[in-house]
Amino acid sequence: VFNGAVLTIDPNQGTPGSVELFSHYVSGAPNDVIWIAGGTVRVAPSSFGVDLIGTGAVRGVYMPGSARGPGYLDATNVRIQMNGPRNADGIRAYGPQSNILLKDSSITVSGTENLGLMSWDRSNVTLVNTTVESLATELNATHDFPVAGARFYNGSQLTLDYAYDAEGHPDQYYCR
Repeated sequence: VFNGAVLTIDPNQGTPGSVELFSHYVSGAPNDVIWIAGGTVRVAPSSFGVDLIGTGAVRGVYMPGSARGPGYLDATNVRIQMNGPRNADGIRAYGPQSNILLKDSSITVSGTENLGLMSWDRSNVTLVNTTVESLATELNATHDFPVAGARFYNGSQLTLDYAYDAEGHPDQYYCR
């Protein structure tokens, strides 16, 4: 989705039900389930939800820094599941024109050297009632950081909106 295009995914429309977007890596550069550069993707709130599933070197959402203008993802009830060797990140956002609001969702990555969320160069990421879990193993000798649920570089911002339990304590947000 680029150059000002808008994509709305609404599981309530047509025959209501969950929506599944799938990408399987075969060769070449890593693939993306959703690629946003200067465009907008909206996922409407729904009890059905949307699944972004990738196998191999596939990123769930890739938002590169773009001269095409700001990119936006505004999504509710999305389940991102990536499994593959290296570069199978749940979300990868670059640059101050990358804006992500993810609500009531989950990101799970497995395989080797994968991150649930990677944010570089002042991108803006807000997670509301969303879990990020990395079950990835191994490190690559070219990286100087351990495998983690999330990594933030060069002034990127993450905002977490905690839900509170009956005793006023924030619910647990975790990366492992």
